[in-house]
Amino acid sequence: MTTKYVYPQGLAEQHPVQCRISIHKRLNKMADVVAAGADVANDASVTKAIETLTQAGKQTVNRQIIATNSTAIAQIYLYAPAGISFSDGLAYDNAEMSAVVSALQSAADSSNTGTENAIKTGAGALVGAVAGQVRKSGIGQQAQLQLGVVRNPRLEMLFRAPALRQLSLTWKFMPSNASESAVVEGLIKKIRMHAHPELSGAGFNFSFPDVFKVDFITKGGGKAKMIPFSHAYCTAISVNYGSSGPAFFGDGSPAEIDFTISLQETKVLSRGDIEHPDGKPATTPAANHSYTAYEPNPEE
Repeated sequence: MTTKYVYPQGLAEQHPVQCRISIHKRLNKMADVVAAGADVANDASVTKAIETLTQAGKQTVNRQIIATNSTAIAQIYLYAPAGISFSDGLAYDNAEMSAVVSALQSAADSSNTGTENAIKTGAGALVGAVAGQVRKSGIGQQAQLQLGVVRNPRLEMLFRAPALRQLSLTWKFMPSNASESAVVEGLIKKIRMHAHPELSGAGFNFSFPDVFKVDFITKGGGKAKMIPFSHAYCTAISVNYGSSGPAFFGDGSPAEIDFTISLQETKVLSRGDIEHPDGKPATTPAANHSYTAYEPNPEE
């Protein structure tokens, strides 16, 4: 059964776009095997352990971290906070290609006659020996300073990988009554619980924390026209009570709470993930589309 939290009261009437945080149980098949153990004298126990290990292997290969058609443990509905920022990071390395170019040129020059090659080889060896001594003595750097000329390193960018995207969201909770105060207390506790790992019975292992899914939806239930954010782990939580000054209700519940969560996606994005964020590619080739900004009619 999914636990549901809604803040503030009358959220749908006050805010056309809401932030929905869904918490899903992460698959930890290996942890289940360790926790349950296997009785080697019991064939059924051993068979079950082998099946669980096989499922764990398949999930690892498929990068499956939540069950198919997983039902959320909890869903939290909040107003869309200010300053929602998505950033895509793509890592590149700078590589000097001058050595590669020199090698290619040397390979091209090898088609010359044998005499020319012998002369060039002898001359190249002499030049190389002299150049080596020049580098060691620092004369080369002095020559560069005097001539005002340095070797072109022929820098090129080599693509490495996309970066895991991060998202940070901040809300200010100012409950107006005991009911809203209880909701805020409950949702903060729920997020903190599932952002942390579970300790095994013997205390030797941690099970991975659960997985979060953040969506921005309209009050009608549709998706807001924003960049989607994939399944993520909660990497940090900050709770600040009374940033404007001490403020509490009579029962001790805080009347002002600044709440921030930081999340990081569980996988890097590819072009296909952006083109088909729901994982469902089009069954027919997409038609060519032309988009033109609307130009108002001056006579209107």
